[in-house]
Amino acid sequence: MLRNAMTAIGRGIGQVMFQENALSGLLMLAGLACGSWQAAVLALSGNIVGALTAYVVGYDREDIRRGLYGFNGTLVGIAIGVFFTLEVWTLMLMAMGAALSSLLYRRWPMRNVIPPFTAPFIVVTWCLLALVHWQSPELLLPSSPAMVERVPDVSGAFCRNIGQVMFQGATSWSGALFLLGIMVNSPRHAVVAVMGAVLPLLLFLKMDGGLAEYNNGLLGYNAVLCAMAVDAKGCRDFLWGVVSVILSLVLQVLGMKCGCITLTAPFVIAMWMTMMLQRIYRPKTMSQQ
Repeated sequence: MLRNAMTAIGRGIGQVMFQENALSGLLMLAGLACGSWQAAVLALSGNIVGALTAYVVGYDREDIRRGLYGFNGTLVGIAIGVFFTLEVWTLMLMAMGAALSSLLYRRWPMRNVIPPFTAPFIVVTWCLLALVHWQSPELLLPSSPAMVERVPDVSGAFCRNIGQVMFQGATSWSGALFLLGIMVNSPRHAVVAVMGAVLPLLLFLKMDGGLAEYNNGLLGYNAVLCAMAVDAKGCRDFLWGVVSVILSLVLQVLGMKCGCITLTAPFVIAMWMTMMLQRIYRPKTMSQQ
């Protein structure tokens, strides 16, 4: 029983980056701790609440063991520490948000046609931000002043493109450990994650995203998720991965220019758009054969 619970918790963290592997989750938890021990504790807390909610409600035990009801809660937990002061009320919001993310993941409309990915985390976090801004704005952390960057930090930006999947931009070690966590479970996913992290570095000059965002990994983390979500197993899939990466980058830049807290919305929207394009394209190719 305890072993199954620990496996579910580890996989719940690993599934943030599509890795159904407890060791991957442990390495990613270590990456979180490198950036912030509070982020690691909050990630664990959100993960556990999400999985427990699924267990109490009676969702499929195998899906719980696979970590499918933990990864959105993991992200909700980390987000609480990023956007809110840590006190009793915000921790209660974290617990409610993680539980709600689990319920939303299971009840997402047309989930067999349009996978929810991290949409439950996005919806819950946006709602919490709106609620606190309206009712108790003093619980919100002030925005950090924008840093003036004059020189691209390519190696640091590469690691942070991966680390920012879980809000980790303080140290390159977080991204490095996340990548190691991916690699121990799926070398192929590690390769496409590298592709997702590198492409935004190459396209930066065309996107006008800003050097501060570039160096902090804010332009590339959605691209990393897109690259892995497509799960390229051949040349055609790789090209679809590139399409989704470019779409996510465009959406991220547009969102930042509009002053939005984008979270992983560019990834989710880019994947939905890519899946629709795939459905339009594939019937044509089949009819021509």
